[in-house]
Amino acid sequence: MIGTLSLLLLSGALITSGYEPVAAQGSNLLTNPGLENPYLGQGAPDQTAPTGWSLWFTGYPVTSFPHTDLTQIHGGAVAWNIRKGGAPFTAGGYQQVSGIAIGSTLHASMWGQNYTCNDTVHSCIGADSKHHSDTSSGAIVKVGIDPTGGTNPASGQIIWSANSGAFDVWTQVGVDAVNCNSTVTVFLFASQATGMFINATYFDDTSLTVTTPGTGTTATCGAAAGSPVPGAPVAPTVVAFAPFVQKQPGEQPDGSILHTVQPGDTLAGIAYAYKITLDELRTLNNIQPGDNFLKIGQKVTVRGPTPITPTLPPPPTFAPTNGPIITVTPIPAVPLAPTAGALPLTGPTSTLIPLIPPTPVIVTPRPNVEVF
Repeated sequence: MIGTLSLLLLSGALITSGYEPVAAQGSNLLTNPGLENPYLGQGAPDQTAPTGWSLWFTGYPVTSFPHTDLTQIHGGAVAWNIRKGGAPFTAGGYQQVSGIAIGSTLHASMWGQNYTCNDTVHSCIGADSKHHSDTSSGAIVKVGIDPTGGTNPASGQIIWSANSGAFDVWTQVGVDAVNCNSTVTVFLFASQATGMFINATYFDDTSLTVTTPGTGTTATCGAAAGSPVPGAPVAPTVVAFAPFVQKQPGEQPDGSILHTVQPGDTLAGIAYAYKITLDELRTLNNIQPGDNFLKIGQKVTVRGPTPITPTLPPPPTFAPTNGPIITVTPIPAVPLAPTAGALPLTGPTSTLIPLIPPTPVIVTPRPNVEVF
């Protein structure tokens, strides 16, 4: 069900075997059950978890932070918001609790809400200022107890509640189990089958209580029989989610690279696999913002053709050739005989002909006549 698993552990944030809570019947055994501040880093600046809890996710990395919008807060000042833009995700949180008598019947519960949307303009917010999710994402939440105290959300030891599609409405889910170890683990779980523009889950107000104390002797782990509470335990349900997109050897003769869409592939997942941005992928394939749908078998361009630089042939070279030697013989000058009647061009003497200056013309103005 779950591919590559990332468990982000925060030193000091988990309850260890050195912490022995008073397992009084009916009291909440969880640390920070309201998921309130402070939130502490879980390996990346945008991945945080409330004190006492740890973040886990599979496949696509998620963003995790305290949410302060009152519409998505069930109680207290904040709710735990886990989300992934443009792609489906499977993620949640967990907390270990120690000092519980073996054989106790335990009840775990939490409040959850899903918000998924493909509306890139209004984010599925209606005139009533509320979310109106696209339920075709198949998003769900559930809560589980590992009565052995493990920290692997894929473990078959976990007793899960029923799946709940808690779209836009706070929904409580619960589960009961009998522990066979003095340490148990509570898991919060969110997943969806189809990624959308917005994919978010909110968790709030968690609880772990002892409904029937154990004797402290050896007990068989498993679901508690005859639980009267809503959300009684059911067999773990396989939840569909999209694994990482796998790069394909699809280079074409022109240098471009094509990816053939496989089941579960998304635009965001393809962009992440080929290390390009989502906007670059949309531009390469002329996909408009808000259009996130792909067809299985569709060819998606992840790199355009490589520009070809024409190679010019080298200029021709001419090798010198040895030809016959041509000898030019000068022709001697022949004096010209004088021609009768021709004036010599030069002579022993030259006569200068003086220039006769022009005779000035004197104009006598008439009386009483202005000359302009």
